[in-house]
Amino acid sequence: MLENQFVDVNKVDHNGVNSFWVACYCGNAGVMKVLAESGVDIFNTDERGYTVLHLAAKKNLLNIVKLLINSNYPLDVPSNKGQTAL
Repeated sequence: MLENQFVDVNKVDHNGVNSFWVACYCGNAGVMKVLAESGVDIFNTDERGYTVLHLAAKKNLLNIVKLLINSNYPLDVPSNKGQTAL
């Protein structure tokens, strides 16, 4: 677990993404699990309204898509343009 009081796992960058997004972008499901267990906002969206599921689907990260689906991650969250990950 991330127990360092100096680490803010929910801090977002200039695009609005947090550490969970970065782990997804890098294809690192293990880090995503640790972050989720540490209280990261797994429903964080970027400035365009895209979720990590949008990202994983776009990048063809099937292991992460499966992880999110098996974790009951919502499949029908629309981006700012109304696009879902499906």
